[in-house]
Amino acid sequence: MKKNKQKIVIRILVSILVTSLAAVTSIWLFSRKQPKDNMPIIDSGFRVVEDQPNQDSQNDNEIDQKQQPADFEREDGKEPINRYEGKIDRTDLTGVITANEVVDNQLILRVTIDQQLSSGVCNLTLTSLSNNKIVTKKANVIANPSSSSCAGFDVPVSELSSGDWQVEIKISSSDKMKILKTQIKI
Repeated sequence: MKKNKQKIVIRILVSILVTSLAAVTSIWLFSRKQPKDNMPIIDSGFRVVEDQPNQDSQNDNEIDQKQQPADFEREDGKEPINRYEGKIDRTDLTGVITANEVVDNQLILRVTIDQQLSSGVCNLTLTSLSNNKIVTKKANVIANPSSSSCAGFDVPVSELSSGDWQVEIKISSSDKMKILKTQIKI
């Protein structure tokens, strides 16, 4: 009789353990798929504008064949981004100087452009802050799969005097333009 009670107690404990393990696993899986409350909210500047339903529709459950998909309009009045082709239709370009350092007696400057451009030019102007000496270089825009870049600038240090220099890179492509600026020390 004592053995039977022990078997029943062991079965109950194993059942409680298995049920608890299943509950903890379920809670963990469920909470893992939920968005975190502390995630940053990014405002894209878009709002969805739905077409008005057809008033002549006889049945509310019918799908209006003439209704177009939702359009994306910018709240700030700028032209919308064409989300389906992945191209940005803006007159402004955005980009960043990704490298500006001296390596093997060469000033290395690299630029990444956020938009994909099929053509264009990058004009570099280096201005010495101590003696106003100006050095200019030119490079073509290179298209990448989802962005663009300037072909790159390798300026021999022998063309530059030591000191602080203002770096200005003007990116131009058809009617789009951006000027990136930074300062370097040679």
